[in-house]
Amino acid sequence: MKPISMSIGILTALLLSVNLPAQQRKVVPPPSATSSTTGSYAHNQRPALDVTYIGNTGFMIQAGGKKVLVDALFEGTKDVLGPSPELLAQMTAGSGSFADVDFLLVTHPHSDHFNSKLVIEFLRHHVRCQLVAHTQVVDLLRNEEGFVQIEGQIHVVKLEPGAYEKISLNGINLDALCLKHMADDPENQPLRNMVFIVELGGVRFFHLGDSSIDQSEAYLNNYPFERSPVDTLFLNRIDRSEATQKYIAEKIKPSQIVAMHILPAELAETTNKILAVYPHAIIFKESMERRSIPIVF
Repeated sequence: MKPISMSIGILTALLLSVNLPAQQRKVVPPPSATSSTTGSYAHNQRPALDVTYIGNTGFMIQAGGKKVLVDALFEGTKDVLGPSPELLAQMTAGSGSFADVDFLLVTHPHSDHFNSKLVIEFLRHHVRCQLVAHTQVVDLLRNEEGFVQIEGQIHVVKLEPGAYEKISLNGINLDALCLKHMADDPENQPLRNMVFIVELGGVRFFHLGDSSIDQSEAYLNNYPFERSPVDTLFLNRIDRSEATQKYIAEKIKPSQIVAMHILPAELAETTNKILAVYPHAIIFKESMERRSIPIVF
């Protein structure tokens, strides 16, 4: 999503829980037909997901001794408050809690999600970390000095909307599904947005980046949610339509929802709108606020 004006004093995300109804590659082609699946959860508890908010749609997510960064390396502007220079220095150097990151995931190349120089600097210091990103992101990295040194740490995804790839690296299994970035005219949207379903310690999270469910149903129907249940869904703040609610309830069925891309200047209004749809809300008020998210299903 392109930068949108926000106040600099607040960096916010929203964690929502919902009560819903009960290196190997495999490239899966786009769907030829849609399908519908329903089901229910058993009522017991899974290991917690450790989530640290970085900013915008950026998070550090941990479980089972594994650590993943998603959309975390970008610079703030007057319109978008990103990680502070000090936080960016910690992340790129691998200091403190940012040591031993297993995966760096980038959903798409917009500047409020991705900075090519920061990504290359990060990979230079995290030599065992693997970047997973669409070729639209990697093509920008190729233009940067130092790309040759980190090229071996990059898993390039070359997919079109509706196809997905199963990836197993650094002891983590993830599915990378290609969608289109949300748009007023989604049929003609050329930008690819990768969404990631990642398993950490037996817990799965699904990060949608800047794709919306209601614009992506035909593509999402190709993914076997019934065989790969989602525990925590990271969802764009505006994705609240009736179609999205129905799809989440009937197909994705997460235990928790994290709402992303919340504008601090519109925090109160947006919170009320989200609470009206997903009623159990926790607000992250600062970058680097950390929460343990229980997984109940």
